[in-house]
Amino acid sequence: EIVQVLPALHLKPQWAAMLAKPDFEQYVPSLRTLRDRVEKDKIKMNGDLAVLFKAAGEVALPGGAFDLAIEFLNRAIGFFKATTEVDCSQLISQCEQLVEHAQKKLAVRGRKK
Repeated sequence: EIVQVLPALHLKPQWAAMLAKPDFEQYVPSLRTLRDRVEKDKIKMNGDLAVLFKAAGEVALPGGAFDLAIEFLNRAIGFFKATTEVDCSQLISQCEQLVEHAQKKLAVRGRKK
């Protein structure tokens, strides 16, 4: 599953443990600012922004911002699905897996309240 692979990408095994939730939480305010600026400036969705949104979702998820992750990933999925120039099926699949994982985390969080 991609969620388990993300922290280990491009890292030596001893460094993987450093990518725990607290390390990603620090980026959540910047991700919210990104979302707000895109909305405020009415930036048109394109391939670059879709890939940025996918990456933002990948960072928001381990940061515990599950709603934000879902928002970013769903917006990326929308663009990838509408793209016909290149095959985005892998990107769509990865985003959908991450959304599913975030939804499960939200459900668990809801049961704990």
